[in-house]
Amino acid sequence: MPVRNKIRIYETAIWGSIIVCLGLCSLGGYLTYKQHRDMEVLLLASERSYSSTLASQLRSHIRKREKEAFQSIEAFALGDSKDPPPSPGTPESFFELPFRIRTNGEIEGLDQPTRTTPFPSRDTGVPPAEYRQAVRLSHSAAPLSRKVRALETASNRLSLPEAWRIRARTQLAALYNRHDKPAAAETIYAGLLKNAPASLADISWPTPAQLSLAMAGTLSTQGRKKAVQEVLTRGLSFIDSGSQKNGFVRRESYLQGSMQLLKNLDLSPTRELNEALQKLEARKPIQLAVKHVRDVSLPREMAARGDLSSPRWSWRGGGSEVGVVWKPTPAAIDTAGIKGAGMIVDVQKLLSDLNSELPRLGESGSRQVVLPNPTRKGSMITYASLGGNFELFSIGQTKEEWGKRLGAARRPFVIAGLLSGILGLTLAGGLLVLRKAMRKEMNLSRMKTEFVANVSHELKTPLSLIKLCSETLQFDRVQGEEKRQEYFEVINRESDRLGHLIGNVLNFSRIDAGKKNYDLKKTDLAPLLNQTLDAYFLQIKEQNFSCSRNIPASLPTVLADEEAVAQAFINLLQNAVRYSPEKGELTVRGWNDGRFLLVSIADNGIGIAEEEQQRIWDDYYRTAEARALGTRGSGLGLSLVSHIMNAHGGETRLTSKPGEGSEFTLAFPLETGTEMEPEDDR
Repeated sequence: MPVRNKIRIYETAIWGSIIVCLGLCSLGGYLTYKQHRDMEVLLLASERSYSSTLASQLRSHIRKREKEAFQSIEAFALGDSKDPPPSPGTPESFFELPFRIRTNGEIEGLDQPTRTTPFPSRDTGVPPAEYRQAVRLSHSAAPLSRKVRALETASNRLSLPEAWRIRARTQLAALYNRHDKPAAAETIYAGLLKNAPASLADISWPTPAQLSLAMAGTLSTQGRKKAVQEVLTRGLSFIDSGSQKNGFVRRESYLQGSMQLLKNLDLSPTRELNEALQKLEARKPIQLAVKHVRDVSLPREMAARGDLSSPRWSWRGGGSEVGVVWKPTPAAIDTAGIKGAGMIVDVQKLLSDLNSELPRLGESGSRQVVLPNPTRKGSMITYASLGGNFELFSIGQTKEEWGKRLGAARRPFVIAGLLSGILGLTLAGGLLVLRKAMRKEMNLSRMKTEFVANVSHELKTPLSLIKLCSETLQFDRVQGEEKRQEYFEVINRESDRLGHLIGNVLNFSRIDAGKKNYDLKKTDLAPLLNQTLDAYFLQIKEQNFSCSRNIPASLPTVLADEEAVAQAFINLLQNAVRYSPEKGELTVRGWNDGRFLLVSIADNGIGIAEEEQQRIWDDYYRTAEARALGTRGSGLGLSLVSHIMNAHGGETRLTSKPGEGSEFTLAFPLETGTEMEPEDDR
C-alpha cells in the first residue's frame, strides 16, 4: 500500500480517536458540572428536611416548658403553692414577669401593685365660645396687651366652668413665657399649684404634674437651678397621690421631662427623682405586657380553655425582643374576677435556651435558631421555621458556614471535573504526539524509498556510461588516439562521480552509526579548493556553466580534514549545477573576516523558500522546487555538509531567494583546537 494512503488511514484513525476521547471527556465534564451545580439544591433540600425534624422537637420543648410555667402560675394563683412563678432571676427559665387578666380587662402583675383605670374627668364637652376665642387670639398676630386681656377676662369669668378658667390661666402663663416674661408666668403657675390636689382632681389637663413641669421650665429660663430641683421633687407628690397614682404614661412623661430639664441645666437628679425613675423602669415590662395582651382576642381564646395547641403568643411588630404568652386559668379563679394569666417571654433567653437544646437533640453542626434581623438578613441561610406560635423562629446558619459545607460537598466533583479534563487533554495530547511521530516516520520512510530510487538512478547513469565506453574500447570501435583518450576521460570522470556518490552513502551510514572519524590537521585550504574546482571544472564546462573564481593562493590555516572538506565542497558545487538553469553562473570565493575562514559558492538557480531553509539540512529532505524540477538526488548532500561543518566546529550559512539563486558559505573557525572525537549517535 502506498505510504500516502497509509498516512491517510492512520490520521483518520487518530483524529477519530481524539474526537471520541474529547467527546467522552466533555460529556463526563458536563455531567460533573451539572452535579456540582445541583449540589446546592440537593444539600439545601436535605438541610430543610433535617431542620424540619429539629423544629418539631424544639417546638415540643417550648410547649413543655410553657406548660410547666403555667402550672406554676395556676398553683400560685389558687394558693396551692407559696413559691412564686419564675422570675427574672431564674436563669433556667425564659418565662418571666407573670401577670393576670381580670374580668374588667385590667392587667396586673403577680406580686406587683394593681394598675387601676383612672376615673374619667368631668370636664369633657365642647369648650365654651369665650375660651375658644381667647385661645385663638393668643396665637394670632394681635398686640400682646390684647391677648393678655382676652385670656384674663376668660380666666376670671365666673359663668365659665372652673376647669376652663384654670386652662385659660395656663394658656396665659404659656403666653408670658413665649414673650419672655417668665416672672409673670411663674406667678400664675404658683397660684395654680397652691391648691392643686383639690382644684385639679377632676381635670384631665392640666394635671398638677404637668403644671409642676411647666413651672420648672419657667424657672430654668431664669437660671434658678435650686428652685427647679425643688419644684420637680414636689411634683412627684402630685403623681403619687389621688386617683392617678398609677398613671404610667403620665409618670413616664413627667420623669422624662424632668431629666431633660436637669440635663440642660447640668444638674444631677435628686434622690427622690432617681427612686421614681427606678420604679418606672421596674414597671415597664408590665406596661409592655399590657400592650401585647390587648392584641390578643380574649373571647376567641377563652373558648379554647385549657387547649395548649391554640395560638397564645402575641408578637407586636414581629421580631420584638419581648413577647407575651397567656392561657385561661381554671374556672375557680373566675369568681375572683380573673379571666386568665400570662407571662412575659425573654426572647433572647429563649433563643439561648433553644440553641443550647440543639446539642441535646444530637445536632453537632453549626446550625442555630435565629429571629428575623434586617442587619443579618444577607448573612444568614434559613432552612425551616419552628411554625405554629413560633413562626418567627427559624433554624439556619451563617452564609460563611453554609459556604464551607457547600464547598466540602462540591469538592469531589471539582476534583472529578479537573481529572476528567486532565485525562482528556492528556489522551488528546498523546494522540497528537503519536500522530506527529507517525507522520514523521511515514515521511522518513517515503524519503528513504525516494533515496533508494534516486541513488539507484544515480549509480545506474555513471555505470552505463562506463560500460558503454569500456565496450567501445574493448571492441576497438574508436578511431584515433584522441577519441580513445576522450573515452578514457569519460570512464575516469564517471568513476570519480560513482566513487563520490558511494562515498556520500558510506559517510552518511558511518555518521548515522556514530562511527565517523575526522583527521583534523592544520591545513591551508586554498590549494585543496583550487584543485577540487579544477577537477570539477570539466563537468561545469560541459553543462555550459560559467564559473567566477576568487580563491587566493594561500589562506589562513585551520583545523580540517581535507577529504571531508573536499566532499562538502563538491556537494555544494553539484547542487549549484544541478538546480540552476542551463548556461548558469557560479561564483566561488574564499576569504577570512578575522574570526572565520569563509568559503562561499553562489549560483543563479531556483533558490530556496524561506520556510524550507531550516529543513534542507535534514536527512533525505528535498525541497518542493527540487522535486518539481524533476532532477534526481539522494537528499544527503546538504545533510553531509552540515555534519562535516559541525565536526569542524564551524557552521553553514545560507542566503537565498526563490528564483534568484542561493549562496552557501562554509565558515571554519580560525581559533586553534584539538582533534575532534568521533560523533555521538545521532
